[in-house]
Amino acid sequence: MNDLKIGIDAMAGDLGTSEICQGVSDYLRESETKIIYMFGDLQLMQLEIDKQKLNPKLLDRLILIKTTEVIYSNEDPAMAIKRKKDSSLAVGVRYLQENKIDAFISSGSTGALLAAGIFISKRIPGISRPALGGLVPSTNKKEPTLFLDLGANIEAKVEHLVQYGQMGSIFMEENFSIDRPKVALLNIGVEENKGNTMYKEVYQELDKLNNINFVGNIEAKDVLKAEVDVIVMDGFAGNILLKSIEGTVSVFTSSLKQIFTKSIINKLAALIVKEDIRSFKKTLDYKELGCTPLFGVNDLILKAHGSSNAYAYKNALSQGFKMIENDFITKIKRLNENE
Repeated sequence: MNDLKIGIDAMAGDLGTSEICQGVSDYLRESETKIIYMFGDLQLMQLEIDKQKLNPKLLDRLILIKTTEVIYSNEDPAMAIKRKKDSSLAVGVRYLQENKIDAFISSGSTGALLAAGIFISKRIPGISRPALGGLVPSTNKKEPTLFLDLGANIEAKVEHLVQYGQMGSIFMEENFSIDRPKVALLNIGVEENKGNTMYKEVYQELDKLNNINFVGNIEAKDVLKAEVDVIVMDGFAGNILLKSIEGTVSVFTSSLKQIFTKSIINKLAALIVKEDIRSFKKTLDYKELGCTPLFGVNDLILKAHGSSNAYAYKNALSQGFKMIENDFITKIKRLNENE
């Protein structure tokens, strides 16, 4: 196989280009043959890369592509993609669509990334709506759980959720080597007859499929501890669920820190359980997982968390190259052939 090539949006994310460049540099130091393209302000990228003091052999595997525009989160996504054709995001996805790179990562505007997937990469024939997936750490198993959709489609139809289950199952099987991943449907109760009319119909349609291992409904209170691999939901519910989990984890860790610094005795107790707390926090940390793909488009477009730091970007690159090697998009393209 030829050297794999991945692109990354250097103008995205809450923490700026410096964190992205550090994450890229850290990954290059640990990898052997991978090639990374960075898209963005050439002078800024060069300045930040120079700070990393990479040796010449590593610099040979880093290609900087100059772009002159940036898409911001407060812009209309579709209009931004159409108007800002020289943005780091749009140019990166075009490189992907033209097969100059094998995958593209951005921690920028989710809406703009979705628009680029639809307008530049295009939908896979037979897939009704692209969806944004999210890997969420599980407290009961080694592998994370895939949530699908997390906001790409606020108003979904039955066929959309059914396809999310199919695509999610393929992804978890290919990227985590899970034999017949367990697929569940997020609902207000575990019984078959729970939910509104659409969710009842989705349940019946998923239950009919032979190409996925559907295990029924799951409630929101069980998503972090359930031993399922894919949880299907519409984008409205998914976005609220994910942000609720992130907010809860943030409040919990902040409160825990306050408790353990309250007194001398508490500080001593913290020292005793320090490693256990660190391990638990790592279990729930999105930075460990890096990125997830935009499901349903022709090319491997990957979304990293907006507040990713260098460590998260390094993990995103690692995940991205793994997804390239597993070529799960080709399997999704075969879905309609196998029905």
